[in-house]
Amino acid sequence: MKPLTASFPHLLRNIGDTLWDALFPPRCIGCGRGGYTFCPECWPRVETLPENVCPRCAHPLPPHATTCPHCTSGWWLAQARAVRPYTGLWRKAIHALKYRRNKTLARLFEAEAAETMQRVRWPVSCLVPIPLHPQRLRERGYNQVHLWAAGLARRLRMPYRPQGLERVRPTPSQVHLSREERWANVQGAFQARPQAVWGCRVLLVDDVLTTGATLNEAARTLLQAGAVAVYGLVLARAVFVSESEADTSGHQRPAQAIG
Repeated sequence: MKPLTASFPHLLRNIGDTLWDALFPPRCIGCGRGGYTFCPECWPRVETLPENVCPRCAHPLPPHATTCPHCTSGWWLAQARAVRPYTGLWRKAIHALKYRRNKTLARLFEAEAAETMQRVRWPVSCLVPIPLHPQRLRERGYNQVHLWAAGLARRLRMPYRPQGLERVRPTPSQVHLSREERWANVQGAFQARPQAVWGCRVLLVDDVLTTGATLNEAARTLLQAGAVAVYGLVLARAVFVSESEADTSGHQRPAQAIG
């Protein structure tokens, strides 16, 4: 039997989730059917990543390929993995949590992320989410990553340390920036607290990995603060058909185009 101190937070959260669902009943992301986050008909339409992905940046690779053009230099993450590709209904779900605070999706995301972690079995010892700048946090009212990352840490029985990393300067949205602009945009954007990450093998989590600029800069900052290694886990990976596509935009094609 688990100790009461370990189960009490879960009990409180379950009560809160029940009340939230009663006030705001979930609707299927795909078809709007009531009572589901994803109904049985729409869930099979959510795309998955192929088995062969780059271990460092999580980008799909052609069959039997072992080299990746997306993380050839200046890469600080020990390894990275994504739950699914940033396409279709999964992308729509991420936007629903990020911009409309669809909290029922947080439970789905943490469960899917926990399942991914069971497969990779990284030797991580604490979990740190990518933070928002205080100005952006005030505007949005919440950090969408925190909504599922805290639950993921509980599932993994791992210390959750959101104070381990802070964003010390505001950065423009990355959405329409080129690869080079994205990497320049986040330089020096973070500051880590050594007392929170010293000696840790950090699991760094975010919602989307596009070119890797944000995760990579955060990883560099954590390593400089004394982290032993940094592993990146994201809900979704933008998938590019070619390196030139990654260089010119944040847009991506479905994972089926890789091959």
